[in-house]
Amino acid sequence: MAKHKIPKNRSDAEMMKTAAPAAATISLSSAGPLREGPVMQSEFQRGFVTEKMAERIGKFLLEIKLEYYKEEVHDFSVEIKRDGRNIVLVTAPKQTK
Repeated sequence: MAKHKIPKNRSDAEMMKTAAPAAATISLSSAGPLREGPVMQSEFQRGFVTEKMAERIGKFLLEIKLEYYKEEVHDFSVEIKRDGRNIVLVTAPKQTK
C-alpha cells in the first residue's frame, strides 16, 4: 500500500484548486428525496395545530406548571390520550424513586 504525502501549510486558494467540485458539493437530487419524507410528514401533522392553538395549549400548561410549583412539585409528566373524538392532556406529578 502506497502512502500519499499530504502537503502542509497550504492556503485556501491552493486547496480549492485541487478539490473536485462534485465531491465538495452535494446535489439536491441525491439529498432531496431522503430528507423530504420525514419533513413533509411532520409539516403535515403540524398543520392541524394552528399557532393560536399551540399558544393556548402552552398557556394552559404554564398555568398547570405554576399550580404544581405552588404545591412544591417540581417534576410532572404530561400524557396525551385520545378519548373518542377528543384529545386529552393528562398531567401528574412524577413519582420519586
